[in-house]
Amino acid sequence: MGIFGNSTNLGIEDLSIGISSKGLDSYLDTIKAEYLEKVSDTIDTEVDAIIQVINTGWQGKSRDTFEKQLNQMADDIKADLKKEYKDLENRFKELEAFYFEQDNTLMNEE
Repeated sequence: MGIFGNSTNLGIEDLSIGISSKGLDSYLDTIKAEYLEKVSDTIDTEVDAIIQVINTGWQGKSRDTFEKQLNQMADDIKADLKKEYKDLENRFKELEAFYFEQDNTLMNEE
């Protein structure tokens, strides 16, 4: 009986190396869906709600300017979030390549 009790399945039966590319891709997909997409959707929802409220009592050029600037700020935030996600994705891919190379080196050492 080892440190994992009676179980001998460590959940890595499909791995031939020490890092799971599928696991990394799944992790990135989760980050994208849970954070990037949900935050972007929330921003859109809240901007729409704000615009709906100001449309009930505010008219004229200043209202139009406010709406334009609010939409621009929301778009800027969403663009920044996408850039941050892309940077994170690229960094993870760099780490993945490093770990693959490290495993390859270990497997080929004599």
